[in-house]
Amino acid sequence: KPNRTLRRLKNNKSKRFDIFANRNNSKIDTNVKFDHTNPDESFRKADLVLRTHGAVVIESYFKKSTIDIFSKFYENEILEIKSKDSSFGKDLSLSQELLDVWLDPHIYKFISNYYGTIPYCRSYPLLQYVDKNSSKKFDVTKQGIAYEWHIDHCAILAQMIYLSNIEANGTHMEIVSGSHNYPNVCLGLYSDEYIENCGL
Repeated sequence: KPNRTLRRLKNNKSKRFDIFANRNNSKIDTNVKFDHTNPDESFRKADLVLRTHGAVVIESYFKKSTIDIFSKFYENEILEIKSKDSSFGKDLSLSQELLDVWLDPHIYKFISNYYGTIPYCRSYPLLQYVDKNSSKKFDVTKQGIAYEWHIDHCAILAQMIYLSNIEANGTHMEIVSGSHNYPNVCLGLYSDEYIENCGL
């Protein structure tokens, strides 16, 4: 799709084509503990991590009270989605509680600065649940969840807000650090062995 390539060239303020720029920055941690007393510095660190790895985890950005209010408002939807082993997504009714986390103005500005252009929402936010025993071989309804290694659209940033703590042995998302700098050519799905043999 040539328009994606053209948009990527036009808005290359994040230096995503500079494949070797961050080669020696692999020691930079992927997580940034958000400091509410110094938000500018926290976002500066988050920007460096995002440009280096292609992903960033901003810890404790939303206050617990905000997440509690959101969870309480959508309590029925959360209970419903957790009644299944896993679910790829459920639409939520529009509310102020949703807007407060989905369209947070500071996160919006952070994403805008990264891309060097005004971002827009590709789709409506979804509530998603993946249990730690999730595997597509157990249930055909889980096949909407991306299990295999793959390449995503170069101009899309997936924003996820976790409503519960992450366990070390629980479900998790993995990315290949720096792969956001690679050409956006998807040759299909990739195996764990392929990723390991590439030294990634």
